[in-house]
Amino acid sequence: MLEIANFDSDALSQLYDRYSALLYTLINKIVGDQKTAEETLSDTFLIIWKRGKIFDSGIDNVYAWLMLLARNKAIDVLKRKRGDHGLPEYTDDYEINQIIPKLSPEIGALELENVLKMSEKVKGIINSLTDAQKLVLNLSYYEGLGDKGISGKLKIPASTVKIKLQSTMGILMQKLTN
Repeated sequence: MLEIANFDSDALSQLYDRYSALLYTLINKIVGDQKTAEETLSDTFLIIWKRGKIFDSGIDNVYAWLMLLARNKAIDVLKRKRGDHGLPEYTDDYEINQIIPKLSPEIGALELENVLKMSEKVKGIINSLTDAQKLVLNLSYYEGLGDKGISGKLKIPASTVKIKLQSTMGILMQKLTN
């Protein structure tokens, strides 16, 4: 990432080769169509190129940063495509403050190889959830909806959504740490 911050196009190309398929998969799952996913992936790498200096090299977690950046960008694209009301204009400040992730230095580094191994475990855990748990997790993570948004979409009380999300996250954390 330091090389990209200094506008080294070879470094960006290597990053693209290593992570683009993974990022595309996540983006496509969120936006739901190939053309929009391809455009969003390009936009994500453009952000990396333009804003590489913002990446905190002290974090040492490129994978998590890239995945969150791609997720944030894809959810923003999805919300704008849906015509969600109340979204601010997409400006440089918006991009820096809302799209670019800010990671805690307490998050340890994740190597891509380890993440790919762990992904099967995560899939298995998610498959073990109830349909209701999967639904609220999907609406929260992939559609970027909060308690109220999920509540409105499912026509259930926000307090029920909050409890369901908290219990689902608890189950995920418990099973991942075992």
